[in-house]
Amino acid sequence: MVDKADLHVHTTASDGLLKPSEVVLSACKRLSAIAITDHDTVQGLAEARKAGLKYKVSIIPGIELSCFWQGKECHLLGYHVQDNAPGLMSSLKGIKEARKERMEKMISKLRKLGIYLTWQDLPTDGERTIWGRPHLAQVLVEKKIVTSVADAFEKYLGRGRPAYVERKKLTLERAISIIKNAAGVPVIAHPGKSKLIPFLSSFKNMGIEGVEAYHPEHTFAEVKEIVKAAYKLGLFITGGSDFHGIERCGAPFVGFIAVRRDRCFSVQ
Repeated sequence: MVDKADLHVHTTASDGLLKPSEVVLSACKRLSAIAITDHDTVQGLAEARKAGLKYKVSIIPGIELSCFWQGKECHLLGYHVQDNAPGLMSSLKGIKEARKERMEKMISKLRKLGIYLTWQDLPTDGERTIWGRPHLAQVLVEKKIVTSVADAFEKYLGRGRPAYVERKKLTLERAISIIKNAAGVPVIAHPGKSKLIPFLSSFKNMGIEGVEAYHPEHTFAEVKEIVKAAYKLGLFITGGSDFHGIERCGAPFVGFIAVRRDRCFSVQ
């Protein structure tokens, strides 16, 4: 038996446009379960769980960690993490502080370019605990300094642009350790989008247990290649919309099917 589930969803706790409760409400008519996988934080889970009970949607506690492997940026999803685990809390605190320091440096660079922003210009909606370049880009749009988020990245915030600051590197090995120490299941996110399909065997040897095959930015050929590799390596196959909000995705929730009922995808 399978159930409809979206295993890659973001909220205002990181860079999503909807509050956790709003995300659950949006999902309840389409899906049996969703995984809340905010970037580098688990702060949206409490509200999501409460809404899940109200709207009868199973909430899978998750996270998405940004990390690097051999100079390549990659994203690691963690499912069923114990979000109150001391080690996880300590690690996320350090990541949050590094993100804040990076943001302050980017704001400083923008000031030197004649664009006077402050920390207070960033969104403070009560749930937001993690800020990144998309938030800063949105401020630039709102202040009519650029015409779009893409324009902000092209002119100021993209790699090699005048306000870009390199992110503190969390290694993939460390990210896997963080998730496993919180009793979570580590899954490599969108390897097609990240150009990491050839390295799935290496990731399996490092402790990865699953791979996100179904993603909006994967081609059909990439999905086939990932699924084939996953079966060969004995990895879980997952799928998700990478939902950030209707304005970011164009449509709410893809509604992928969880292909295995086990502790990773249980919707009981």
